[in-house]
Amino acid sequence: MRHREAGARREPANKPATEFVHGGQLWETIQALSRSCRGPKRVASAYIGNGAGKKIGLGAGDRLLVALSTANVKNGTVSPHELRRLKGLGVEVFLEATLHAKVYHFGDVAVVGSANLSTSSGSLHEAAMVTRDAGQLVQIDAWFDQTCTTPVTDAHLDQLEPHFEPRKGGAGSSDGRHDHPRLWLVWVTQGDFPEEESDECNDGARRAATKLSRESAVESLHVTERTRFSREAKVDDLIIQVFKQGRSVGVYPHTVVLDTHRIGRSLYIHVQEHERPANSWAEFRKDMRKLGLELENEFETKLVTDSAQIARAKQLTVPPIGNVRNET
Repeated sequence: MRHREAGARREPANKPATEFVHGGQLWETIQALSRSCRGPKRVASAYIGNGAGKKIGLGAGDRLLVALSTANVKNGTVSPHELRRLKGLGVEVFLEATLHAKVYHFGDVAVVGSANLSTSSGSLHEAAMVTRDAGQLVQIDAWFDQTCTTPVTDAHLDQLEPHFEPRKGGAGSSDGRHDHPRLWLVWVTQGDFPEEESDECNDGARRAATKLSRESAVESLHVTERTRFSREAKVDDLIIQVFKQGRSVGVYPHTVVLDTHRIGRSLYIHVQEHERPANSWAEFRKDMRKLGLELENEFETKLVTDSAQIARAKQLTVPPIGNVRNET
């Protein structure tokens, strides 16, 4: 965990541990706290527009987490040009395609609420809680550490920049509103790929690897049955693998589809590799049943589109720190 600097400015003692801020005061508060921060800033904003990082002076050593995906670039809610500019300044930029949180962590204070780091946010009626509670700040630190696992690479931006068009409509536009991503629950077993397809499979894995950091590895799924999953799975969908090995069944961390391609009747899906399960099958199945998602002991694939079920499934499959292979 990256600790906050001991020299960070402290707020006056009479400031409440937690306070509610809304309307025009919110961005005044965020920007004032950003200016007074003496240590690295950590910001999670689902959406970010051109030049928006200047609103809080993001720079070298700061960390930004965004919902970078093909869909969000095409609908104009995430600007790859702004992400490239920030990376050039030394900002550490990470992606989580399903992110919807807005969290601003400035040393010994954090703002958690509705405000995206976008140009239209300043003209919308936003609201947030401002906290200086030490215990909550530790939890926020841990959340950033667990969620910032996939760095945004130049290869990501090279691929996405041609598809970006800034949003139109100003304050009246639906800033950041788009369909929830789809989640596939996939029952998998260990197996060997056909030798005659190995070269093309490896080509797909190499394409997928360009979207990850050098420390991360790609895993390939081989689908031969004609199912809804084989027909409809696409890049940016979420996947949770339920892996059976002998009598043991583990639920692996959720990940994003990086690349898909067909070879004859086979479908290859490439995702980021995780070495260890995030949860047991029994606990995962029990918890999801509470939200109305019934899962059989063994199944082919299960498509989940309910936003509450997707959010809970992601919470249950957060990658443990150090779970990604060779990650430093």
